[in-house]
Amino acid sequence: PAGASALRRGLRRLSDGIEWTFEAVLRAYVRSLDHALRRRRLVLATLPLSLVVTVAVITVMPKDIIPKQDVAMIVGYFRGDETASFQKMDAKIRAVSAAMLADRDAESVAAFTGDTRVEGQAFAQMTGKRDRDDGPDEMIARVHKRLEATGLTGVRLSLFSAGDVNGGGGRQQQGAYRFVLRSDNAEDIYSWTPRITQALQGSKVMTDISTNLTDRATAVHVDIARDTAARYLVTPQLISGALFDAYGQRSASNISTPLATYHVVMEVAPRYRDSPDVLGAFRVSTSGGTAGGGTASNTVRVTL
Repeated sequence: PAGASALRRGLRRLSDGIEWTFEAVLRAYVRSLDHALRRRRLVLATLPLSLVVTVAVITVMPKDIIPKQDVAMIVGYFRGDETASFQKMDAKIRAVSAAMLADRDAESVAAFTGDTRVEGQAFAQMTGKRDRDDGPDEMIARVHKRLEATGLTGVRLSLFSAGDVNGGGGRQQQGAYRFVLRSDNAEDIYSWTPRITQALQGSKVMTDISTNLTDRATAVHVDIARDTAARYLVTPQLISGALFDAYGQRSASNISTPLATYHVVMEVAPRYRDSPDVLGAFRVSTSGGTAGGGTASNTVRVTL
């Protein structure tokens, strides 16, 4: 009984407090209404002023879907020609990094390649807001002008300001906004992606339009003389393995240290990786032969 009585008193006090608050708000509303009715002309004069202020606020307020933020970080996504080698992309990445680091508001720049040799990302850390007068957009404009002055070609660069909220979702960002095309027919993707990209590039409100569609890479078809190869016991698997040894990432050994493990990869000399014409002199050797073709009975030329 004592607990129930205390609970009842507490609920009564809470109810009285809510009722007193409501009555206080009502009394304030009545006083303000009386004040407005006594000064009708002044109240009517404030109506157009309220409309003007509302229009001004709507005009100057940001209208982006995702508001821009200045977190002193610029993200760059670049994609080179699909026929570019790793060495050429390395030179282009260094040129982009140098252009970003040369800006007066840049503090540090880090760049690296992505999953493929023709794409990568760059991150530019800007100086503190107190040490600079411009924002990320102004720095991005200066970087683009600097790259245009250097005449850099063969790479598409997208720069945008990083933020706590972005439009990339859970995927790797390639810009401030991302459009995803899906289709059950691959031909529709190959046909419509260039059209949509070209249409967006003509927009006056969008810049740095890029796409991750890769359908223009070059390829070399190797024609194997199977009759000749069979006479010399050269199988297609042996030819494929030899090509992978030269141009793939065949693991040769591992070097272990107390802190890390390094993988030794087999490959041909760099001068043999720049042109497919080298394959015209490529030779496959069976056991007992020489790579230079010293024993004619166990070597076969791969014709293109």
